[in-house]
Amino acid sequence: MYLSLATVVVLCVLGIHAVVGRRDMAVVVVLAVGLGILTWQRNHDYRSELAIWQDTVDKRPDNPRAHNGLGLALLDADRIQEAIQHFEEAVRLDPDYAEPHCNLGSALRRLGRLPEATGQCEAALRIRPDYAEADNNLGNILFQAGKVPEAIKRWQEALRINPDLGEVHNNLAIALVQQGRLQEAVAQFQQALRIRPTDAETHYNLGFVLEQMGMIEDAIGHYRQALNINPHLVQAQDGLARLRAVQ
Repeated sequence: MYLSLATVVVLCVLGIHAVVGRRDMAVVVVLAVGLGILTWQRNHDYRSELAIWQDTVDKRPDNPRAHNGLGLALLDADRIQEAIQHFEEAVRLDPDYAEPHCNLGSALRRLGRLPEATGQCEAALRIRPDYAEADNNLGNILFQAGKVPEAIKRWQEALRINPDLGEVHNNLAIALVQQGRLQEAVAQFQQALRIRPTDAETHYNLGFVLEQMGMIEDAIGHYRQALNINPHLVQAQDGLARLRAVQ
């Protein structure tokens, strides 16, 4: 039950008590068992995000937002083909719903279907020109296609719209490293960590760039922070061991 329904629940209990009192405990037991079974069924439905959205789609198959939510849960579970089916259904139900276009583009990119992915992200931006996540996805597609300068422009546009996207700062920094623009990359990694200070991979990425710039102590510090967050991050373990060996 939701906390906001507490008053309603109390009134129902008092009403049942007033009618039944102590005369018929069998009625109370039956009610308790029945409500317990309903609660167990609902908890089963809500055992995970994927189960919640599947239950919603089952009950409301014509709801595009339910299909989009289920698609995202499937994508998180790495069930990409199934996710694509639900994003496509969301788009079919509501062609002017930008988010499933963007999410479909992200799923298609993960399968290497880059032209189709580009088309979906561009469709999302036609519907919502200020959609930073679609610009980020387009940047990911362009980067995967080896078009680094074009990817950088897309990520810069995403950050113009929403400067608080830590993932985009990280993506942009990695592209800047590829271009040898290390100082700019450091600034972007630092922005990413300002937004997501417990992102172990970003700490590692920044440490690696600082190592390339000869800033060994600073690099060691970020490798250590990465390992404090994720002790199993192999590249940070290797980086720290490598720098300790030369000290």
